[in-house]
Amino acid sequence: MSKLLRQIKSVVVRPFLPAGRLSMLIFFVTSRCNQRCKSCFFWERRNAPEADLTRDEIEKVCMKLPAFDVLLLSGGEPFLRDDLVDIIRLFYENNRIKSVAIPTNGMATDLIVQRVRQIAGIAADLHVSVNFSVDGPAAIHDGIRGVPGAFEKTMATMRAIAAMRKEISLLTCVVNTVVMADNVRAIPDLIAIIENEGSAADHAFEIIRGDPDQKDQKKLDRGEVMRIYEDILSYQERIATRKFCSGGRGRVKGFIAKTLYTGNLRALYGKQLANYFGGKKWGFPCGAGGSVRVLYSNGDVPVCELRNDAVLNVRANDYDIDRIVSDPAFRRATELVRKTGCSCSHICFLMDSAYQSPRFLFWEYPMHIVLAALRRDA
Repeated sequence: MSKLLRQIKSVVVRPFLPAGRLSMLIFFVTSRCNQRCKSCFFWERRNAPEADLTRDEIEKVCMKLPAFDVLLLSGGEPFLRDDLVDIIRLFYENNRIKSVAIPTNGMATDLIVQRVRQIAGIAADLHVSVNFSVDGPAAIHDGIRGVPGAFEKTMATMRAIAAMRKEISLLTCVVNTVVMADNVRAIPDLIAIIENEGSAADHAFEIIRGDPDQKDQKKLDRGEVMRIYEDILSYQERIATRKFCSGGRGRVKGFIAKTLYTGNLRALYGKQLANYFGGKKWGFPCGAGGSVRVLYSNGDVPVCELRNDAVLNVRANDYDIDRIVSDPAFRRATELVRKTGCSCSHICFLMDSAYQSPRFLFWEYPMHIVLAALRRDA
């Protein structure tokens, strides 16, 4: 129970921490990619490695940043970066990160297995999450990704990483799925495949966002998506049961953990979908540019991934992201985000901002927890 209580405490205290305290850095560690995804919002910056920050430049960035908890890598395909392991080590040694999340398309099995083992060897207390992008059953996945045979390669890599969990306790294998026009009706089939596979500890879903390579992928029917998300939530309740209510765990502890987990998902998914289809605001300010910051592979620092105002570059600012955040133009842009209640469906910004909101934590979230508890017993 002590671990669960520590996790609850870490969330409950968030609204009382200093505003703007860096919690997560989203770092597009490379622009190189070996796929051509229809849903990619990074497509205009893709495959320009000559502009990517060097290892030494990244070290300068690390030296200027304070300690923070989560390094969320992006790209591009992160594992294509030859010095990826060294870069993660820089953030661990200089910024005391507690966890690193690495999304991957899983195309290069041997390379990914080798580098995950090296990353896990950086420190015994570093949580490593390898997040596999899987967008549908084989034919749909390969069509979205623009690479024949991609699905089978991804699944093979996922099995290999899942097998490593037996020897690396803080290694997690996760599936990420972007819901879009080409795959929305195939989500139930994908759920069945991943659930039967049994390699992933968790499965995250996010509705398509930003300015994707193929704009028609954002044309979604609200009723259809709402029905699919009920299937998703039922599936994630089953995941929660396996995670928290099996393997000799106490019934009370399992029930509490499962209820918190599913209540959180319902609350956040509700806000995501209400924003996507109706433009409804979250009801609390976004932490973009403050607690969550973005660093592109070429050194650009935007307020967030979905805004292009006040984009400054670390190369012109002594590799100091704090200096950029304090720049008058950047501050005006972040203040505009707060004043206008700027909201989106991006789960990273939504979740981090929600956990800083007393209204969400002490009213909206508890209501969803109650509803989750009433739905069914653990």
